[in-house]
Amino acid sequence: MNKIASIKKLFTLFLVFVLLLSFVKVSSAVSVAESFASVNLSDNYVGHFAAYNIVFQSDATISKGEKIAILFDDKIPIFRSTELAEQITVNGKVVDETPLFLGHEIDIESPLFINSSEKVKIAIPKGILQNPQTAGYFTLSIKVGENTYQSEYYKVTDIDTVKDVLLYRFEGDFIVTFRTGFDGALKRYETKSVRMGRFSFVQPVPKDFIFIRFSHLMSEGIVSLSKNDITVNGKNPPMNPTIKTHFEGTDTEEKEVAIVVPEDINANSEVKVVIRGISLSEKESGALYVKVWTSKEFTPVLSNVISVESPYFLKTVCTVTPETPDGGNGFYKSAPNVCLTSESGSLITKVDTFYSFDGKQFVKYEKPFALPDGSYTLYYYSVGYLKNGFKVTESVQSKQFNVDTQPPLVQLLSPVEADNPSYLLKFSVSDANFDYAEAEVNGITFVFTDESAELPIYIFGKSISVKVTAFDRAGNKTEKAFVIKLPRE
Repeated sequence: MNKIASIKKLFTLFLVFVLLLSFVKVSSAVSVAESFASVNLSDNYVGHFAAYNIVFQSDATISKGEKIAILFDDKIPIFRSTELAEQITVNGKVVDETPLFLGHEIDIESPLFINSSEKVKIAIPKGILQNPQTAGYFTLSIKVGENTYQSEYYKVTDIDTVKDVLLYRFEGDFIVTFRTGFDGALKRYETKSVRMGRFSFVQPVPKDFIFIRFSHLMSEGIVSLSKNDITVNGKNPPMNPTIKTHFEGTDTEEKEVAIVVPEDINANSEVKVVIRGISLSEKESGALYVKVWTSKEFTPVLSNVISVESPYFLKTVCTVTPETPDGGNGFYKSAPNVCLTSESGSLITKVDTFYSFDGKQFVKYEKPFALPDGSYTLYYYSVGYLKNGFKVTESVQSKQFNVDTQPPLVQLLSPVEADNPSYLLKFSVSDANFDYAEAEVNGITFVFTDESAELPIYIFGKSISVKVTAFDRAGNKTEKAFVIKLPRE
């Protein structure tokens, strides 16, 4: 029997060991999954060849000559070009040995030593990897020694767009450059002869357009644009651009121009649009950017963003603690604390900030303050003073607040001593933001949506316990318990 017990004990220990080993493997797998790689494609259109830039942070040192295996999705065709494969680089250095193609895997040998925690940048030239014929999201994995790095998902699209939209400023002009896509060839305008009485003239007939939508700050500087204010690859369009306004009269107003293409532009070609006549106010700050599309490639593509800060810039920042309402239905149920600070440009030497609860009677801000209960709007603005005695006044800003820090008030309206077992319970709830109330009697809960409530009950025995719970819209609640007694005999 002792021998059998010993065997059972050994078997139990073996099972525990196997379970622990499995746990270690699972834990190891989880830690590996946390190592990610990023993938950037030079062209993400379906069916196109793309250059790949893969970046990951090494979890261990990589020796010179150590294998780096890159496994691609099986939907991505790999063309086994030895000439192109020998142009693959790791951290800018060309590989020493010709990479190997194994199914959907490319194996390369590191041409240099890479320290642990150092970024590894692998560049695969265009012509080896072709995008799938179907749009979707794809991923790849990299294996180096015992470490595996899974990439984030990257997108291959069937929506052809313009590429590489760049905005910059040169000698007061705004310059927008982009590249047309695979199906993005644009045709120049045509002309037709129009006769009016004894006179005739040639009229341009547009074929294709370039559309540019400007950020709010740039749109504010556009009063009008003529064909002489614009060039496309060095040529003026044949007619004035049309201007369309979005969100007119608001703080997000944006203008969009449609430019007639003056000369043929091939697919996959560079386009340079120069725009004069956009005058930025020296008192305004914000973001400069454009969105570009054409009559052949309809999806707007966002440019880089240029931040502009005026020396006269002035903005009041309202910081509320807690940042978001901590109650229900957009209410604060604890008194929020408000701190008003200002951001200003280099020419402003002093700032005063003012606030008001009615938008009329403003008081000077001195220190953070707690907001009172109620539903109201807080108005605030700042005044900046310059050395020359002039001042800059900011437009009034506002924030809406709903504050309710007080729980409902519950009051019993019926007597606590009943005349007979048939008793009419009456109670009321006082709260500006009353939501509902509950009355619990004999384990049964009754719900009331009016602030005054009545409930007929029957008293078994000498007394009955009643609990009333009232809730307001902010999430505050009040519980009150009552004992209703019958008179003594």
